[in-house]
Amino acid sequence: MPASLTPITPPSSGIIVGFPSNTAEPAMEAERLNQIENSIADLAARGDELRRYL
Repeated sequence: MPASLTPITPPSSGIIVGFPSNTAEPAMEAERLNQIENSIADLAARGDELRRYL
């Protein structure tokens, strides 16, 4: 296992460990984030329309 992917062992005190600084997955690109945001906004608008209809 490469040094950048070494697992983090949680402390025994029950404290939640944060995300490791070096992750195997790249960060999401801005275009993909915009697509997700637009999808959520579209679904919210459709939900509002359905509530008015019902």
